[in-house]
Amino acid sequence: MKNLGMLGASRDGDNSFETTVMQNIGTALAGAGKTVRVGCMTGQLESFAESFLQAGGDLKVFLIPKQQQKSIDVCTRLGVPFEEVDRDNARTLKLLRAKGWVSTYLSLGSIGETARGVTWNQDRKIRDKILTPHFILARSDTNMNLMDAYRSAAFEGRASSDLVQELFVPFRDGQELVDRIHQVEERAHRL
Repeated sequence: MKNLGMLGASRDGDNSFETTVMQNIGTALAGAGKTVRVGCMTGQLESFAESFLQAGGDLKVFLIPKQQQKSIDVCTRLGVPFEEVDRDNARTLKLLRAKGWVSTYLSLGSIGETARGVTWNQDRKIRDKILTPHFILARSDTNMNLMDAYRSAAFEGRASSDLVQELFVPFRDGQELVDRIHQVEERAHRL
């Protein structure tokens, strides 16, 4: 699972702890040789990108030029090329086509992307295709509430509890994320 789609907030972190967590995730993923796709370069994702790039990571950036001038400015400052996309849905698809997804501290937009990822996997399950693993930061109340909402939906018959279990792989820091990715890869090889 070399490439991952990163879903996270374009807003600044609520505190320096969130920034530190994002930097830790960036350093760990770069050290593990992962390619990461992002659809924004501001706020928490900027903190992630700086540490990821410093550690030698391969970053793919997808931006909507008319809407994301601040992200373009960050790309210019960091010397990172970006691919232009014309609308939000196109950018989200670029992220969802990764081999795995990582949800960190979420904003309203990234919660929407996460929901689209769940729908993506529900469709894949129906068609007997391999699900895309979704690694979710367990330090975020928003993420834990999101996981609870999907578990509730499973118990109300809208999704199977097995599907919800397969969809979300919680982690608490960069090293645990890398470990969880390796566990998912090993499980996939055994199948």
